[in-house]
Amino acid sequence: MTRDKAVKAAIRQRMAETGEPYSVARRAVTGAHGQEAADGPQAAADHAQAAADLAGERTDEAEDQADELRDLAREAQDLADEAQDLADRATRRGAWARHKARRAERDPAERADRLRGRLDRVRERTDQLWQSAEHLVRTAEKEWSRPRTPDSRTPHSREGEE
Repeated sequence: MTRDKAVKAAIRQRMAETGEPYSVARRAVTGAHGQEAADGPQAAADHAQAAADLAGERTDEAEDQADELRDLAREAQDLADEAQDLADRATRRGAWARHKARRAERDPAERADRLRGRLDRVRERTDQLWQSAEHLVRTAEKEWSRPRTPDSRTPHSREGEE
């Protein structure tokens, strides 16, 4: 049984006010009432041991919380990296979509006119090549149809050949 109900009530009141464990609140209350001196050196040693135990528990809790926070920070960094990758892909896809949209907006009639112009240039070049080929054929036919004499040289013969 508790010898002093008033001390016990004061300890419980302090626990409720501060959220401290019983041993810490008891040490604070009994130190304030002068009980430690009356309880002797063993009580002081018990209080010191309780305080050391409490400090060890709180240190362990703090280390556990720090480990959890480090894990959460790593997860947050992984998520941030993934979000950056997704943003980069979205940017590239947006540029591609803008390019496709611009191409789709072009006037089909304008594209047809450009193709007609290219076709006309191809036809003109074909006609030029055809005319050049006809000229070469006529020239060759004239050259080969001329009578040959031993002294005459063909335009293709070289000096010293016979």
